[in-house]
Amino acid sequence: MKLHNSELHALYSSPDVIRNIKSRRLIWAEHVARMGESRNAYRVLVGRPEVKRPLGRPKLRWEDNIKMDLREVGYDGRDWINLAQDRDQWWAYQIELDIAIRRSWVDERVEFTQDLEPGVFHQVDLVDIDRFWMPELYVSGMKDLNHKFGSMDLRFLMLNKAKKLFAIMRARLVMKCTFYFELYPLDVQHCTMDIMCPHYKSSELMLSWWIKDFKFPVAFLNNSQEKILPRHRCRVITCLKPFNRTMVLGALATLRFRILLQRELKAYILDTYLPTFLFVMMSWGSFLVKPDVVPGRMVLLVTNLLSLVTLFEATRNSAPPSMSVKAVEVWLVSCIVFVFLALLEYAIVLYGLLGNTDRMTDLKLFTAKPSPTPVSDKEKTSQTFQKKLKTQLSALQRNISRSVCFVRCRRLVKKPATSKWGHLDRTSLGLFPLLFTLYNIVYWSMYFSKRNQALQALAEC
Repeated sequence: MKLHNSELHALYSSPDVIRNIKSRRLIWAEHVARMGESRNAYRVLVGRPEVKRPLGRPKLRWEDNIKMDLREVGYDGRDWINLAQDRDQWWAYQIELDIAIRRSWVDERVEFTQDLEPGVFHQVDLVDIDRFWMPELYVSGMKDLNHKFGSMDLRFLMLNKAKKLFAIMRARLVMKCTFYFELYPLDVQHCTMDIMCPHYKSSELMLSWWIKDFKFPVAFLNNSQEKILPRHRCRVITCLKPFNRTMVLGALATLRFRILLQRELKAYILDTYLPTFLFVMMSWGSFLVKPDVVPGRMVLLVTNLLSLVTLFEATRNSAPPSMSVKAVEVWLVSCIVFVFLALLEYAIVLYGLLGNTDRMTDLKLFTAKPSPTPVSDKEKTSQTFQKKLKTQLSALQRNISRSVCFVRCRRLVKKPATSKWGHLDRTSLGLFPLLFTLYNIVYWSMYFSKRNQALQALAEC
């Protein structure tokens, strides 16, 4: 038996390369559409060259591919630029589920041409299935529900003497859900699905979960409500109690279940959080380097700062889009700020050292002896009497100068130029780790608290 490629992908759940290409193309298109008409990338994508078009069918442009991709996901591609301005509407994510729907109901209108064995279900021929009435199902937020799988189609109907019918149908359900990534990568996403019969009011048709013969009304193939995905932990939460939902026709009987996606943190801790944490710790090593070793200390700090900025850009480009600042961006910006503060501390130390050098230069100029000036014979004879009168004054001035020089030089010897700034480095070596530890406590406790609150709110129906 030969199988089509689409059937093989559905059977083994392998990733589709074409779908991945289309997804990345839409990501790029949304980014360019928000640039504006002044950017070259926008003009190249949307602009039309003012030249004569050659004969024949026009070639497809990138914009044409974008419009076709949007039509495939249910959007009208004619006004895609305005659509891209609303990120929540543009990034309404789709969830595809390969499900088996089990339905059971009693139809008193069924008549038998022959007597059936009581308590035994009998299978109906495929050609006669369409002759029976089946309750139609509608799921709110549903984009597509397809049960045509070719040779792998699964659909059969069974009934018993009590006119109870039992139907099983395999289908691919495509849901359109809006995700929010403010807590990324500590985010918790969900997609709520309300099942109802759109043509019958609650007074005409009641719905309830089939929990008599099954452990869970909604479960995965392994009969559990949790499944481990590559980067998510998927859970199914079922609201056992039915309720009425008001629609156009009136109150409709509704059943609700919710798919919960909880992101795994191990990969993100190893890829982002641990390297940035080590970069911040490496910046503290600059406090152990002497302030006079300018090249070594500057290279250490600047290299850490540039590495963090590069990692920030890479993480931001790979993260899903969000209208607000994500948790991982808050962490990266904080690490950059801590390294920048270490660089600023060293700038203050260098400024202090330059100030001490200037004061030493002033001290040398103050204590230097003036050079003797040449005097003529006439001036010598006229100054003889003045020298005798100024002898005591000159001696007193020399004593004052020597005492001032002794006091200032003694202070410089007792307190070297780098002692004050070395004390600043020692203080920073203890202060920076303390502040970073406090920041980690606040960061992780706050975001884990929000994550737990989201899980508790979504677990309730």
